[in-house]
Amino acid sequence: MVRLAFPITRVGLTLEALVGVDGSTMAALQQAGQPITPPVHVRALIDTGTDITAVSAPVIRRLAIPQKVQTFSQTASGLVRARLFNISFSVPDPLGIASPFVLPQLLVMELTAHLPDIDVLIGLDVVASWQLNIDGPARSFVVEY
Repeated sequence: MVRLAFPITRVGLTLEALVGVDGSTMAALQQAGQPITPPVHVRALIDTGTDITAVSAPVIRRLAIPQKVQTFSQTASGLVRARLFNISFSVPDPLGIASPFVLPQLLVMELTAHLPDIDVLIGLDVVASWQLNIDGPARSFVVEY
C-alpha cells in the first residue's frame, strides 16, 4: 500500500494534484499522432461533503475538455445546473518516492464558484478509494491506496 503524507494547511486538507485529458482521449490523440495537452498542476482540497469531484472552469478551459453531459446537482443552496466532464486525475508523492495515485478516467463536475487558491474539490468519488487518516493535533493527514 502506498502512503502519502501531507500537512494540514490553513485552508484544510489540501494537496497538489494533476488534472489532464481523460485516458481514452489521450490514447486516441496519441494513436492519431496528435499533440496531447500536458496535465495542469492544481491545488486540491479534500471535501467529504461532496459526492463528486469538482474542477474549476479555468482548468477545464485550459485543457479544452469537451462537456460530456449537463445535469442537475443538489447543493446546500438547492438544485443547480451542473456540467460534467471526463478527466484524468493524479496525486503525486510530494517527496517523489512513491508511485502516484492515478485515475485515468474520472467524471467530474465543473466548479462554478471561485475558491481562492483551490482548483479542485476532491469528493467522495475519489476519497472512497483511499484510506484517509487525519491527525489533528499533529496538523497532518495521510492518504493510502
